[in-house]
Amino acid sequence: MEQVTLCTQDPLWRCDELQLHPCFSEQAEREKAQQVRLVREQVAWEEERCSIALRKMQDWFKDSLSNVVTVVAICSDHRVSTYSLPTLPEHSAQLRHQTRPGWPEGDGAAAAEHGRPRVEPAKDSSMLEEEDLRPLVADSEGVKLGDRQMERLRKAAEKAKQARAKIEKRKQEWAQLYAEKPSENCEDPQDVQAIVEAKENLGDLKLKSDKDFTMPKHLRMNAERKSTELIGLETKIREKQTEMNQRIVALRDSKVRLVSQLHSQTQQVLTVQLRLPAHLHRPPPTLPAILPEETPEKRLQFNRATLERYRRLRDQRMQSMEQDEQEDSTFILAQLEKEVGREEGTLSQSASSVTREEEEEEEEGAELSELEEEIRREEEIRLLHKQDSLLEQMESSVWQFDAELVLLRHQKLLLDWQLKQADLRELTLYQELLLLKEFERREGSMQENLSARTKEEISITSKLEEYNEQLEVKRADIVKLQEREKALHTAFYISLGEENKFEEFLTKVFKKKIKRVKKKEPTGNEEENEEDSDDDSDWDNDDDDFDSGSDEGGAALDNVCPPGCVPALFGNTLQLRERRMDLEELLVEEKKSAEVLRKECIMLVKKEKSVKSSQKAAEDDLELVNREKQQKINELDVVVPLRLHQIMFVVNGSVPSDQSPALVLDMTELTRLQDRIKQLQEENNQQKDLYIDARKQYVGLTHDRKDMKVKIKVLEKQCHELMMMKFGREVDLEALQTLSGNRRLEELKQEKLLREAAYAKEIKQWDAKVEEARDRLMEVTRCNTERVLCMTTLMDQNRELERKINASQKKMGNKSQDYRSGVDQAEMQRLQQLVKTQSQQAEVLRREIDLLSRKGGHVLPPAQARLPPITPLPNPTGRTKTRTQGPERLLSQVKAPDASRQGVNY
Repeated sequence: MEQVTLCTQDPLWRCDELQLHPCFSEQAEREKAQQVRLVREQVAWEEERCSIALRKMQDWFKDSLSNVVTVVAICSDHRVSTYSLPTLPEHSAQLRHQTRPGWPEGDGAAAAEHGRPRVEPAKDSSMLEEEDLRPLVADSEGVKLGDRQMERLRKAAEKAKQARAKIEKRKQEWAQLYAEKPSENCEDPQDVQAIVEAKENLGDLKLKSDKDFTMPKHLRMNAERKSTELIGLETKIREKQTEMNQRIVALRDSKVRLVSQLHSQTQQVLTVQLRLPAHLHRPPPTLPAILPEETPEKRLQFNRATLERYRRLRDQRMQSMEQDEQEDSTFILAQLEKEVGREEGTLSQSASSVTREEEEEEEEGAELSELEEEIRREEEIRLLHKQDSLLEQMESSVWQFDAELVLLRHQKLLLDWQLKQADLRELTLYQELLLLKEFERREGSMQENLSARTKEEISITSKLEEYNEQLEVKRADIVKLQEREKALHTAFYISLGEENKFEEFLTKVFKKKIKRVKKKEPTGNEEENEEDSDDDSDWDNDDDDFDSGSDEGGAALDNVCPPGCVPALFGNTLQLRERRMDLEELLVEEKKSAEVLRKECIMLVKKEKSVKSSQKAAEDDLELVNREKQQKINELDVVVPLRLHQIMFVVNGSVPSDQSPALVLDMTELTRLQDRIKQLQEENNQQKDLYIDARKQYVGLTHDRKDMKVKIKVLEKQCHELMMMKFGREVDLEALQTLSGNRRLEELKQEKLLREAAYAKEIKQWDAKVEEARDRLMEVTRCNTERVLCMTTLMDQNRELERKINASQKKMGNKSQDYRSGVDQAEMQRLQQLVKTQSQQAEVLRREIDLLSRKGGHVLPPAQARLPPITPLPNPTGRTKTRTQGPERLLSQVKAPDASRQGVNY
């Protein structure tokens, strides 16, 4: 101000020069905005704090208790109230959030372990690979078969294949049939299942109070299930109460809407009555008011006027008397509610009074003309109809609301009865829960023991199955090794062939057991090396025994092929011997491992029996605990509401005072049991009829079985006779049907045919030679016969001459006569010997001719035996005549036996 006065007084001072710089004003604006923002933040924080505090107070005092809403009827005193829903009890919350692992987890883990795929034992490829056991000796070149032989082999192979398929199918059918055939002591699964279903669904009444009563496993109760049942019951109770509360609140809301609707309709009626004369007015019904107990949530709702009124009443109360603060507050709140109600009533009365005053003023108006009067009457009629309709709507709405309230009240009474029964049931469940918790520790330990035994049994069973599978694999490997060993021996004997002069030697070499050096692994431990050395020493001792059993000094000749033997055959024998030794070692190892597995299986079977016995004992102990628990549960008292007409336990026409032997049973259950008795009687009659039919069928099947046995015996006898007639002995028909064409046999047959053709050609050649030789023989024999005849003639002449000479010299001395008789006897013996020799030679030639005349026989060169020289006949004069024997004489001597043989043949 001083600057302004100076500026006005002194013209030298200017106001513009006294203004601040804009930067100072901007800074001041920034500081002011910052302070305003800070104040707003403080106010917002304080507002948030107060709202949070208010919400906490409401949560603590208001939300923990549910407001009880009471809906009152309009035209009667009927009322219905909601249920007070407190928070859940502490034990229920604990049960809801309590989680416990189930007992069957051990079984599930064991089952999962049992369900895991087992790893198959690794198999040595060298043990299972198939070796070619063909002999290494080069066979002769095979004979090429013709098209007909190949076609015959193909058809035979196809026929054998079809026969094998048919036989295999028949074997499978028989195996399936025998698999389906039950044993004598076996029970039919369908009958067992039917018996189980009959026991479960028999329809009888099992009393839990019975000492021998056993609760089924699926119905056994534990603490967890009982707590779940208790929680479910509490949840259902709360749901029913919540549902009823919602219906009551919805009815309250409908009443609020109805009150507002009635107020609007009342205003419409008053509006209509303003235009009607007073004597036509019908009094409107009393308007209902919303009571404070119907809207308890509005008790804590306030405004500034209500707070001012509360402050004024509190000050008045404090001035009048000094009381307890809490009692003062409740009294002031009650007085405040009364004043609010009185204000609402005065407002409605003032409104009605205002309307009445307006009506009176309108009635004091001037008189109307006839036309106006007619129009007024018409309007009165219309207004009267509208008035009546509005009042009827108001009355019907009120009546309908009261009817809904009465119906809801009746339903709530029924629900109260049901909830009371549910409360009693909840009390019983809680007692059972406490009792089950007492047995929980014992039952839990026993159940864990039983689960451990079950898990152990499952693991032992899985191991036993695995060992049995491995044992079956080992047995199959042993069978394969034995078959390979047989095939190896067969291949060795095939390689030897027929009539091999070194067969005995090669067989001895093949079967000889030699010492084999085992290879030691370089990365082995000392103990393993010692065990290998012990095994080698044992093997060496065995080899010494084997070698001692063999021929002494024969070991040095094993690797030396004897002279005259084929080297390839000898080498093949040595290779087959090595294979035989490998197979024997593999067979010994497989047998040892199979024996170990068999012992393991036996041990597991014994262990399984002991585990089953312990499992049975654990199940018995658990069953005893369950029975004891059931007995304790049966001792609990259960409330059952009954009416007098439901009591049928009457003695001498009156109800006895002691109702302990009575049984509480549902009437539907009693009716069901009575109907079940009739059903069982009918089923019994049906089963008797079925038994009679089954007996008849059994007798018929028995006779059919006997007839089939007789028929089978007849067919077996007929088959045996046909076999003996066709084959001379019993044969395997399956092997005969599956006999396919043998290529080697066909090749041998073809080779036989070729050789027979060659032999026939050679026989024809020899027959031609024999015919030619026979012709020459006949010619020579004819010449020889002529000469023999000539010689015979000469001999006769010579005898005649000798007779004459003897007769002429008869007179000579005795000396010459004795000498001549001795010479004749010697000559006769020589001729007899010659005839005998020639007969023997003729027999030999006859045999050779018979051999040559046979088809396919072996042809041998004839044995050309030298004939003894023929001694010349003595001269009648006692002198020997020497003459040179030419070629013709020698030929006649050689062919003389042939001539005698020819004479025999002819």
